[in-house]
Amino acid sequence: MIAHLDLQLADMRDIFSSHLNMNPNKDEFADIRKMVPIKSVEDLKQVENYINEEKYKLIMLRFVTKIGGATGKENLNRIYKVFFSNEFAIQCSWLGLRNNYRISGSPLVTLLKDVVTKAFADFQYKDFEHVSSEWFRHGKQRLVREQNSGAVTGKKQKIHGEQDQAIIFHTPLKMMAVIDEKQKMHDE
Repeated sequence: MIAHLDLQLADMRDIFSSHLNMNPNKDEFADIRKMVPIKSVEDLKQVENYINEEKYKLIMLRFVTKIGGATGKENLNRIYKVFFSNEFAIQCSWLGLRNNYRISGSPLVTLLKDVVTKAFADFQYKDFEHVSSEWFRHGKQRLVREQNSGAVTGKKQKIHGEQDQAIIFHTPLKMMAVIDEKQKMHDE
C-alpha cells in the first residue's frame, strides 16, 4: 500500500516538474488538436494509445474539461462534436449493432464518461449512455445536414421535387434573389 502511494507520488512529481520545465508559449494541447476530430477506427486507436500513458492522459483530461457546457448533456454533445467527426459517427453505434463499431467500450469514451459525470453531479451514467447513444445514432442526419449546409456556389438542387433546378449560394440574399426570379418567371 505504501509502495503504491510512493509510486503515485513519484509520478506526480515527474508530471509537476515536467510542467515547470515546459515552454509557456507551447500549446500543451497541440498533439490532441492534430488527432481530433476522429475520422476512423484507426484514428480512435491512435487517441487511445495516446491516453494509455499517464502524463498524456492528464493532458487529455485538461483538454476535455476546457470544452465546457452548462449542463451534462450540453457538455457531452460539445465534447463529441470536438472529438468525433460525423463520418466516424455513422460507422459506430453505442452497442455495435448492425455491423457498426461498438463505441461504448472505448477507453476514450470511458475517460469522457468519468469527466462529465464528475463535473455534473446530477448527470448519471444512465444519462451519459442515453445522450451518447443518441449522438451516434444521429450521425448520418448531422452528416447530411453538414453536407447540405455548405451550400456550394453553383451546386444545383431540385426544389420541392420540381424538375427545375436552382443554384444555391452562400448568402441568403443571393438565394432570395434566385427564388424571387423563379417566382416572377412562374407568374408570367
